[in-house]
Amino acid sequence: MKIFLLSIYILAIGVCFSQSTSKLPLICKNWKLVGQKPFQKEYSSVDPQMAKIMQFNEDGSYQEEMFSLKSKGIWQFTADSTMLKIGLTEMNGMQLKGLSFEDSKPTNRILKLTTDSLIIGMEAYYGPEKIFGHDDWYFVPVP
Repeated sequence: MKIFLLSIYILAIGVCFSQSTSKLPLICKNWKLVGQKPFQKEYSSVDPQMAKIMQFNEDGSYQEEMFSLKSKGIWQFTADSTMLKIGLTEMNGMQLKGLSFEDSKPTNRILKLTTDSLIIGMEAYYGPEKIFGHDDWYFVPVP
């Protein structure tokens, strides 16, 4: 029985590790926002001039650009690779202080991740009733 439980445990660890490593090559590139679907609303395209660009690197570094704002930070998958945790450390060349990446809770659910598509659900509570949901952001890779 102990050998069986140990085998299950090792298999579970292997599955978790393979999920995050198999998603790493998919996410590590530049992504451009092309559309959004706010919670309980319809999808709409994003003006290409106003689109956010995100870059995920294998070393855990992260960069984003939107309008004239340029940010840097760190990122990681959650243990089950279903969510992204992103922490900004710099904005327009200025260090951001007082933000603890370790203590922050991931709120970016990966709804879809393929070679040509990334959909992230930004989780939050909405309205006075505090209804749990997410705004969906649609990205495509850019060179």
